Amino acid sequence: MNWLSTLRIFLAHGGRDFLRHKTLSLLNLLALAVGVAAIVAIQTVNETALRSFRASLDLVAGRPDFTVEGQGFRLPETLITSLRQDPSVREVTPTVSLVASLPSHPGEFLHLVGVDPFSNHELVTYRLEDALRTPADAIAFVSEPNTIALTRGLADRLHLKIGDTLRAISGGHEANLRIRFLLEPSPDLLGADDHLAIADIATVQSAFGLGGQVDRIEALLRPDASGKLDSPRRELLERITPHLPAHARAGSPERRSREVEKMLGAFQLNLTALSLIALVVGMFLVTNTVAA
Repeated sequence: MNWLSTLRIFLAHGGRDFLRHKTLSLLNLLALAVGVAAIVAIQTVNETALRSFRASLDLVAGRPDFTVEGQGFRLPETLITSLRQDPSVREVTPTVSLVASLPSHPGEFLHLVGVDPFSNHELVTYRLEDALRTPADAIAFVSEPNTIALTRGLADRLHLKIGDTLRAISGGHEANLRIRFLLEPSPDLLGADDHLAIADIATVQSAFGLGGQVDRIEALLRPDASGKLDSPRRELLERITPHLPAHARAGSPERRSREVEKMLGAFQLNLTALSLIALVVGMFLVTNTVAA
């Protein structure tokens, strides 16, 4: 007996049973469909969330050779000078970041990142559209009070345009931020969170009371004679460690990536468990309807 004959017999018996118990059969199919759909939906959300998280991390953090982070605390700006004076470092750029609520747009928020536009050009993973094309634009970005670059996605969603003002609140400080430029992520960072806004680091520090503090310092290193970075990175870590606050952590971005992967792995496990629970619920519904 070939498989076609087996299929005909199955369809014949199944069809008769389906016609005899239409409601029960439909409930069984519906329960299975709900369980499978829940698994597919949650796995899709899982992958989308992971991709978006990684893209946002790269968008904000860039792709440096060496990083110094405060791990929930801020770092003194004096560390920037220490790194710049190190012979193994060829480029240093600081960032300060915060999350601000937008009272005029309930439910929305701003992930505001302050950067030094004159030192981060080799690390940058975004571009300013219709901006910084002339020296006057660059001067405006760093000199005009409370100037920010907003993502095009958020600007479109909130019906904002260049020249509009956003009222933002963070850490007990309130500032009126003026949209002067539009931010466009690099093509390889599709999925990044569009709540991101970029400003000159001095603007963020002044507007939200963070003078003399940064959240993260990134550096590009000079490779050794063999073209590798392992030795310069290790030597820099030894030289910079005595100058670090107790809460700070310095090292390669690969370590940060491993830590992030662990965190994302736990998040993925939770979503996978949730999808399996949905499947079990579907099986329970099938069992109940059959038993009835």
